[in-house]
Amino acid sequence: RPVSRSPSFLTLISLRHSYCAEEIKTNFHNSALALVHSADRERIAAQLARESHFTEPFTLEYRVVTKAGKTLWLLDKVCLIHDENGSPVLYSMRIDNTAKKEAEMQLHVRSEWFRIAMEHSKSHIFEYNVVTHSFDSVISPPDSMQPLLPKHIESMPENLIDSGFVAPETADGLRSAFRAIAGGAASAACLLKVKDAVTDGYSLWLSLALTTVFDEYGMPVCAIGTLEDITEAKRAQERYDEEKRYHDAMLSTTLASILFDVETGAVISARISAIFSNLELPEGCNLEERLPELARKTVFLNDRAEYIRTLNRRNLRECYNDGTSCVTLEYRTVLSDGSLAWRQMTVNMVKDPQTDTVTGFAYFTDIDTRKRKEIDLLYKAEHDSLTGLWNRRALETRLTAFFKTADAHANLHAFYIIDMDDFKAVNDTCGHIRGDEVLCAIAAQLRSIFRKTDIIARLAGDEFVVFMKNAGTSARIADKAREICTRIQNIELGSSNLPPPRASIGIAIAPDAGTSFEALYAKADEAHYVAKRGGKNRYSIFQEPL
Repeated sequence: RPVSRSPSFLTLISLRHSYCAEEIKTNFHNSALALVHSADRERIAAQLARESHFTEPFTLEYRVVTKAGKTLWLLDKVCLIHDENGSPVLYSMRIDNTAKKEAEMQLHVRSEWFRIAMEHSKSHIFEYNVVTHSFDSVISPPDSMQPLLPKHIESMPENLIDSGFVAPETADGLRSAFRAIAGGAASAACLLKVKDAVTDGYSLWLSLALTTVFDEYGMPVCAIGTLEDITEAKRAQERYDEEKRYHDAMLSTTLASILFDVETGAVISARISAIFSNLELPEGCNLEERLPELARKTVFLNDRAEYIRTLNRRNLRECYNDGTSCVTLEYRTVLSDGSLAWRQMTVNMVKDPQTDTVTGFAYFTDIDTRKRKEIDLLYKAEHDSLTGLWNRRALETRLTAFFKTADAHANLHAFYIIDMDDFKAVNDTCGHIRGDEVLCAIAAQLRSIFRKTDIIARLAGDEFVVFMKNAGTSARIADKAREICTRIQNIELGSSNLPPPRASIGIAIAPDAGTSFEALYAKADEAHYVAKRGGKNRYSIFQEPL
């Protein structure tokens, strides 16, 4: 039915920066279906066709895009009624369902994270709330007999310590790890000696690792933690007469291991596999002296400095003295075919109870599959699925981070809104598949015009945003806008019935026009409409009114 007969719909979508009634009439021909997001339109049309008799109430769930580029999720409860004249009329109750859908997406990402973690770990996984100091959501591996800890603990870690679960000699290390997380550290780890429920003695050892999750302001919100039972490994480290059995057991699941004296750097023993086939680490050699060669032959160039720093004796001693007895590093190695693969180095440090010597046990594991899944998940969360450009959330995050730097206030930066003119005609005439191809071609042109350091994003539909850092002069900013218009006009549409594609561009120049996404978008959007009213296929730079 025409949108003009649905005032409740107009009320709902007439939010800030949204379309007015006249724009809906002009741009969408008063068609409610035309206002639906292109990705949902076919599904909604099919559902309406199925419900064509409207014998029973039904539900529609779909997206719309406001004029400001914001995507809203709407939920319609639809039924057929008759007006006072007996004419059939569709009655719809419409709800803004955006918050719920975004929460569902966040939950999906979170669930996927846990799934990946569980696929590659035999550890118990939990969440620590930095604000409430609560320990929650302990997840045990499928083959685990029972969780190591209760499902929920308040006042963590003090309640756990007070309960007598943790041995007094490892309690300070546990406190240090949680203090580090609360203080903003990216990660923390420690070893815990804990009570065995069967023997009622402190005979179990756990490796605790915490990774902090920060909010948009950089403040710690929670930490994802893992608890791994390392009792056998710990006992093996303390009993040197069982060294061979211990190393053989560890090497069944690791690529290589090195046992060394943290104080002197002397190698006690090393089990080298194929990844270190071109190396020799004989007993008694100094590990620190071999580090440059070890890094050069086994670590990707960009990761070598951090690899050497992590295994440096001074760093390991400082970590141990600060209560951190487990250090981990994820790095890349170069395979024989030239490709890169992800590895993890874990160094557990223990003190021999008889000699007080701190011994380090470094072992190397293959994490390539898990790491690539994590990287792919992060990429999908930050990029537009059609063009591969940054999405709105990623753009806002990067702008916020940039405006905290000194460069943000020392130079000129250009914020471009690039909105295609009459792009609906391309979809209507050439089809949505060709329309998507044109959008991808526009994205490719923008990548070739701007530098890798600039931020290029697709917000929604046919609207793009570019933030050009250190743009130089106003003249250079204008030259870039003209180049965009020219390049877009040269894109082939594949139809002689349409004029070449054109774009209207609005520009806001920072820092004068603002130092936030919201301020720059609002002013560039205002300038963009000046370009539209001026005849389209042109640019306009925002000017503050006199």
